[in-house]
Amino acid sequence: MTPFLKYVATDLRKKIGDDLSRTVVVFPNKRASLFLNEHLLNVDDKAPIWSPRYESISQLFRSLSPLQTVDSIEAVCTLYGIYKHHTGNTESPDFFYGWGERLLADFDDVDKNMADPARLFRNLKEIKELDSDFLDEEQEKVLREFFRDFSLHNNSVLRERYLKLWNQLLPIYHDLNATLAADGWAYEGQLYRQVVENLEKGATQLAPDIDRYVFVGFNVLDKVEERLFAFLQQQG
Repeated sequence: MTPFLKYVATDLRKKIGDDLSRTVVVFPNKRASLFLNEHLLNVDDKAPIWSPRYESISQLFRSLSPLQTVDSIEAVCTLYGIYKHHTGNTESPDFFYGWGERLLADFDDVDKNMADPARLFRNLKEIKELDSDFLDEEQEKVLREFFRDFSLHNNSVLRERYLKLWNQLLPIYHDLNATLAADGWAYEGQLYRQVVENLEKGATQLAPDIDRYVFVGFNVLDKVEERLFAFLQQQG
């Protein structure tokens, strides 16, 4: 059985030739690059070649942005200050940290799927305002383990705090993006989205010493990856 990367190597040599120096091969991660190099050499043992450059998809995005990917701890700490400012809540950093990681992951998903945050958070707010009894006795019992004072008959305070938070998600999202960018940082989804939007409006230019990008081994794509691939294809 012929390995997949051998098919890729044969196809690259057939279509491009021996000089791959102006080609970037992009993998989901860089582990496959060593194996592809071996297959490229074995396509024609007698012919020396200029090998391509290898990048992971994250390296490609970072190479097209002036921002650096922020450390997760730094991102959550920044988010904590913004969260307190908008909600007035005074939870300790330790109490907030796990939830802050979850919120940061949600913002990351928003950007990687190129969602409109204003519409998304508005719709979520409308959903949360629906006043329906959707918990059975067993579910209520589980929730009581997390919220000692939670009760279907006396949860107005909990609901009020919950809706207050949802109402602040959009300004928290915008302030986090702006604060990180002002310091030259971005969380991954923020950086990916900025790259695609700047490429599409001409604010970012592709590297002049690259003739082609070859994407190998990708399966399910985020919307931001689809947009990048489509843009590069349109540019030839």
